[in-house]
Amino acid sequence: MEEKYVKDGWEEMAKEKERIEKEWRDKQKEVEEKINKAERKLGTAVRIGPVEKFVGKLKLLYNCVNDYFGGRYKEIPWFTIAGLIFALLYFLSPIDLIPDFIPGFGYIDDATVLLIVWEAVEEDLKKYAQWKGYNLSEYF
Repeated sequence: MEEKYVKDGWEEMAKEKERIEKEWRDKQKEVEEKINKAERKLGTAVRIGPVEKFVGKLKLLYNCVNDYFGGRYKEIPWFTIAGLIFALLYFLSPIDLIPDFIPGFGYIDDATVLLIVWEAVEEDLKKYAQWKGYNLSEYF
């Protein structure tokens, strides 16, 4: 490989990383608010098995990204963080395949995206959860 090719690629990757970090900082509060809104909407259903796990997984993803950008946890690949941000931003997005305001069905597409990303980065999330001292059976 040519040195210039590698250098140009590295610079492009660094720019993309900065762009994603900025987007996360801009959307962070919105993600928090939507997680809380989802919990309120689901109400007592949050205490029911799969729904409770979904909300727990959502919070774990959010905490992982926050710890990464806060400099507290860097032992995670960048592509994992990018995937987690994608899942969280999709969850936040008002443009969904199934609108969130439809009772009982509004979060199905959000949950699907979250679970696809979750499966792809599960080992990294387990390491993070262990680092945090979380009980793995609550999430995995």
